[in-house]
Amino acid sequence: MQTIEKKSPAKSSPNFAVELSQRAAIHIMSKAIVKTTFEASRTLRPIYTGGSTALDASGRILLTCVGEDALIIDLETGDQLASLEGVS
Repeated sequence: MQTIEKKSPAKSSPNFAVELSQRAAIHIMSKAIVKTTFEASRTLRPIYTGGSTALDASGRILLTCVGEDALIIDLETGDQLASLEGVS
């Protein structure tokens, strides 16, 4: 059985600079800065706390109760279209 030794390229080799830059790129990528904090793009709020609910005929608009208030929600976008304050 024959053992094959891997030799590092000689500094005079034409590929030495390329191999060196590839190693440097790998080293730099392993030290990449990773973002660890983020800004909230939107805030999720409760859309139902009990009581009656209703959907429109298309199933896209939801009318629901949150406490004493009523909310109208677009289920495709998650946007609150309107709110009606109840009497506390």
